[in-house]
Amino acid sequence: LVTAILWLLAGATFEFALSCAICVLVISCPCALGLATPVAIMVGTGKGAEHGILIKSGQALETAHNINTVVLDKTGTLTKGQPVVTDVIEATSGCNLLSIAAALEEKSEHPFAKAIMEKAADMEIPQVTDFETLAGMGVSGKVNGIRYFGGNAKLMADKGIEIPQLSQLAEQGKTPLYFASEDGTYLG
Repeated sequence: LVTAILWLLAGATFEFALSCAICVLVISCPCALGLATPVAIMVGTGKGAEHGILIKSGQALETAHNINTVVLDKTGTLTKGQPVVTDVIEATSGCNLLSIAAALEEKSEHPFAKAIMEKAADMEIPQVTDFETLAGMGVSGKVNGIRYFGGNAKLMADKGIEIPQLSQLAEQGKTPLYFASEDGTYLG
């Protein structure tokens, strides 16, 4: 208050006097740093998120200034976040794997589902009924009255479906998705 009053008596504008009073308050009050630091960290993590950089915690952001080297493993840890279908490996030719996969994934919001839909963009996709998302494993649904499953190796093991080893895909940094019917027939 003294700072604001003295500046007003000296002929300064109200805005300038208020600005000086706020500066004195911020500098003299130790609570200001306690409030400014969390706000700065929140703004920093928010700006990072706008640019696709996710920061685990405020402490991680605070210690990031010590980083001088970033080492990535050979599988390509950094991606664009836009998966694409690179290989379609049918168990038997003519089983319409891609159309069944597209039918199952059409109602899913998973990034892999979008990639499959892009791959099958020019195909006629059959209708799926009784669609179900199987959390952490994949999807399920009926196509032409037959229940199909699509997802990871854990889903196939859970359903008792034998799948081939596709280690060559994993070595290339790819994520295999498996598709099978309810009778245990592996499609690809």
